[in-house]
Amino acid sequence: NSRLLGVFFIFLFLPQCQTLTIPTPPPPETGMVDMDFATQQFAAKRYDVAEFYLKKTLVLLPDNLKALNLLGWSYFFQNRFDKALVAFQRAHSLNSKKPDPVIGMAWSYFSLKYYEKALETFEEAQKLSADPFQINKGKGFTYLKLDRKSVV
Repeated sequence: NSRLLGVFFIFLFLPQCQTLTIPTPPPPETGMVDMDFATQQFAAKRYDVAEFYLKKTLVLLPDNLKALNLLGWSYFFQNRFDKALVAFQRAHSLNSKKPDPVIGMAWSYFSLKYYEKALETFEEAQKLSADPFQINKGKGFTYLKLDRKSVV
């Protein structure tokens, strides 16, 4: 009798077990495979390779904020500050409440020697509750470049 009851429970729960699905990675056409690879390359400081795969991601996902922000930093670390600035501005236009692109814009202005604009942009990032270390470091370097040592 208990054996019959056990078999009954197996058949009762078997359909539920069959409906379980194992998650599969997204297909390559979603762009996430390229994004993951770009992130790995960026972490390995292979910024040119990261740039290539971030651009591939953005072809399929043009409004991907993470990819745009990372593309900006890829340009930045290759000393292509003008392109970095454009990427950060595009990311900021997609979501003006995120502080990360604003910090990238500020550092790009700084690197392009637009110190007054960099200072304004660091102030804007501060209003968005960005990382205080990055803000204070950026403002400090900018004040030094502007020869305002009394403020630092």
